[in-house]
Amino acid sequence: MSIIFSEKVFEGAITGTTPVYTQPDLYRRIAQGEKFFVQVRSSQPTGTPSLKVDLEHSNEGVAIAAWFIKQTLIAPISVASTAAPTYLVGFDLGAAVIGGSFMRLAMTLSGATPGCYVEVWLTVRSND
Repeated sequence: MSIIFSEKVFEGAITGTTPVYTQPDLYRRIAQGEKFFVQVRSSQPTGTPSLKVDLEHSNEGVAIAAWFIKQTLIAPISVASTAAPTYLVGFDLGAAVIGGSFMRLAMTLSGATPGCYVEVWLTVRSND
């Protein structure tokens, strides 16, 4: 198994329940992978946020309606702790061999007036 890349793919404040995504310049690089491991660090929560991370795929990478969830890497889980940062991990071992030419991560908050600062690291591997 070789590593295609392993790096921080998102950092920033998220507020509300509208998903935020990794940058478009990563879509083709992420799509080269067959196995995915994600680590998330959440801090500075406001409200009662829960965080969900999905791996999405598309064959054309532009239209919002053309993106589909391949795998939920992190199911909604509370990140409301103010005592210390919350660390989460998730993975996709590539059991479902689907995916398009483009892939991205979608980070979505839920809860009452949710907000938090999020950092996301992604490791993408091939089966080689």
